[in-house]
Amino acid sequence: MKTALLLLAIYFVLPAPAQQLPLGKILVAAQKERGRDVIYLVNSDGSDPVFITNGSVPSASPGGRNITYIIPEHADNTGSIWIMDLRTKQAKRLYGLNVCYPRWSPDGRHIAFEYVAYKRSGIYLMDTNGNNVLELVSDARNPAWSPDGKYIAYSNGYDIYSMNINNKQTRRLTNTRELKEKFPAWSQDGRYIAFITQGQDTDNIEIIDLKSNKKKVLAQCMCSHISWTGNGMILYEYRSDRLTNTQIAVIDPATKTTRTITVCDKDLWWPEWVK
Repeated sequence: MKTALLLLAIYFVLPAPAQQLPLGKILVAAQKERGRDVIYLVNSDGSDPVFITNGSVPSASPGGRNITYIIPEHADNTGSIWIMDLRTKQAKRLYGLNVCYPRWSPDGRHIAFEYVAYKRSGIYLMDTNGNNVLELVSDARNPAWSPDGKYIAYSNGYDIYSMNINNKQTRRLTNTRELKEKFPAWSQDGRYIAFITQGQDTDNIEIIDLKSNKKKVLAQCMCSHISWTGNGMILYEYRSDRLTNTQIAVIDPATKTTRTITVCDKDLWWPEWVK
């Protein structure tokens, strides 16, 4: 029995239990409030929502002083990237017309984002002032930075890859062509990547151990975006059926325990932990 348990531990090592959500803030977007998407900043337990700005797909800079977001211009949430200083509430347009999903680098110096237009997509990189735009990889979406800033994980629509930003070498992390895998999210210790697997009837939240390259399903839910918290838990959006509003929940990867942290009469999307 002890041997079997030891082999199981070697096969896939999950993070230690996080037990409870740490104190902090979460960015969320509320869908179609007053006819447009809006962004809120809420406590980690879902309380005290504070309106920030009109927009969608928010991402916070390291330290949480600035956010980037999208002003949508198309039904697929693509549009232009904006940046706002949360202290002064001053905002300006950074880049783009058909871009989406801006993500801050861990050192706060760069922003990775998607370009989606004319049946092609790619991941680009730019400085936080909107300058020095360059393409990292084509046929790719959903960029996610590694904690050390050396790699970006991404989806090509069906599988998850990681790329070394300096030499452009790629590593294929999954190989399941029958399913769509998307929205990778890197754990803060750099060992795990969580992602969404889209099936015909439901979506799965899965996690891959980058040391063993083994995958594990954490939960089944109708969701489309995930984000790691400061103590190794995963935020995600979900709905219990197609008639209910989308809410935000958290799951502990070690125990698979889930807990809803927002309950409201609005669809909530794009939960992002403010580091």
